[in-house]
Amino acid sequence: MSDSTTKIRVRTPVLKDERETSPGPAIEWTFFPLIQQRKVAVVVFCGLITISALVGWVSGKLYLAAIAALLGSVTVWRLFIPIHYQIDNVGITQLVWRRSRTTAWHSIGSLRELDAGILIMPKSRLGELAPLRGIFIPWGIYRDDVLACVEFHAPYLCGAGEKERSERK
Repeated sequence: MSDSTTKIRVRTPVLKDERETSPGPAIEWTFFPLIQQRKVAVVVFCGLITISALVGWVSGKLYLAAIAALLGSVTVWRLFIPIHYQIDNVGITQLVWRRSRTTAWHSIGSLRELDAGILIMPKSRLGELAPLRGIFIPWGIYRDDVLACVEFHAPYLCGAGEKERSERK
């Protein structure tokens, strides 16, 4: 049995009232990697084309090249769709294709502030493997707002982030 407190569920209107009546700042934004990270998208797209062309050239079969392109696209599917993020008093919510995943504040063990976003790691006994179970939240142009919301709702996490930032410098 898993002891993780992160739940995947379809958003219902019940939580909307809870979010409206509870105090604290909140932020919502949509991140579309294909638009907002064009260099990464171009490199990935060129890589997919190159690999599928190489498979087609080596095998001499067009359908194998198409299968390679399809499998490569499935691997990087999050690059092709917009992801809606919401940070509020309940936690951090990701909405993808009408499916939401909410990570409650009490289930977050630590965070790392990176150049393009925050890596949020769950409370676990995984040690060095914890980042593999983490969730990366890209902040796009909302860096200061995201950090302010996280600092307000989980100040104990921001202290750890300051320590890690000072160790990196």
